[in-house]
Formats: sequence, structure tokens, C-alpha cells
Amino acid sequence: KVVEHLAILSDKILDKDIMLGFHAHDNQQLAYSNALKLINMSLKREIIIDATISGIGRGAGNLNMELIISELNQKNQKYDLKVILEIYDNYISALQSQYSWGYSIPFLVTAKLKCHPDYANYLLNKGMTSSNSIMEMLIRIDESYKGVYSKKHIEKIYSEYIKN
Repeated sequence: KVVEHLAILSDKILDKDIMLGFHAHDNQQLAYSNALKLINMSLKREIIIDATISGIGRGAGNLNMELIISELNQKNQKYDLKVILEIYDNYISALQSQYSWGYSIPFLVTAKLKCHPDYANYLLNKGMTSSNSIMEMLIRIDESYKGVYSKKHIEKIYSEYIKN
């Protein structure tokens, strides 16, 4: 509903010649459904949908290009999925093996608690594997630090947690 509300608001307020861009992180696996919602709305402007092959992106990743292209191709768009798959096979697949991205419980927890995803990265890099422990530490993040990553703040929370 947030995407729909913001799109309607933008459509009413912005000059008609301004395109609407959409970039979605996939930490709650809503990037695809939110993009579809936007594409299927009757807006008075062009829409730019940002996507990455295999959802490549830090943490939970982004909207998967191959998914949205497949959908757009059903509506008579002519995007070449073969090129995307070739790029995936030749480049992205190896990167995905080396660097993990995509859905994970720690990133879901950061999204649900409205915390910056770097907090999960910090805790995972410290060797924290328990989702409950990660959640317990994220709950302790002060409201003023939730949306903006503070290494100093999470280090303090982590140190206190380890001591106890």
C-alpha cells in the first residue's frame, strides 16, 4: 500500500514530464510484487523500474531483473531474456557463489525492526549465527540510530551482550 500511495501522490504533485523511478530492496521479498503493483497502475507518466540480474545487491538484494522482464514480456515488451541469462551464466553466478545476497532471516529482522541492514552485516561478520541473538541486539538499538548505521552504537550493544 505504501508504493501505491506514494505513486498516486507523486503522480498528482509532479510535473507530467517527470518520470517516476522505482528501486526496491528485497529484504521482505516484496520487490517483485511492489514493482508489479506500480507497473499495473494507471499513472500519467513513464515509469523506470530499477532491477539487477539475480537481484544482486548488498544484503537482501534488489528486484530480480529476470522476473520483471519475464512479466513485461507478457505485455508485448520485447526484452531479451537470453542476454540476461547469458550475463548471469558468465559473470553473476560466480559472484553469487563468492558473495552471498538475497533473502536471509537477519535482514528480514532488520527490515521488521526498521534498522539499517549494516547492523545485521556487522553482527554476521562477528560470527553471530543465532537469529534470536541478532534480534535481541537489534531490539536494543536506540531509535535515533535505527535508520542510520552507527558502528560505535552497535559495537557498544554487542560488547554488552557478550559480557552478559
